[in-house]
Amino acid sequence: MRRYLVVADEALGGEWVLDAIRQRLHDGPCRFHVVVPAASPGDPLYAGADDAIAVAARHLDAVLGRLHAAGILATGEIESAEASVTVTGELRSGHFDEVILPTLEDRRLTT
Repeated sequence: MRRYLVVADEALGGEWVLDAIRQRLHDGPCRFHVVVPAASPGDPLYAGADDAIAVAARHLDAVLGRLHAAGILATGEIESAEASVTVTGELRSGHFDEVILPTLEDRRLTT
């Protein structure tokens, strides 16, 4: 079974997550681990760290809810605001066949 690490950034997330996952489902049995980075405490979009964690938790719940509703095996967690730190830590702790990460180009495709 292939394992995928998905970084579902709130700012860049959206339909791209589900599209990327759907594409990988065609390759056979797979499992996904979704990581949502919490915004840094200095991020002007959030009043503070607690708010950023709450926003990340809601985003993670929404992503996992959609995946589970579609019958997709997925787990998830909230991590550090820095995607590079998140990915590095996750790669050290487990084996993944691929990392799915948002880019600014993906943001333009989100409706």
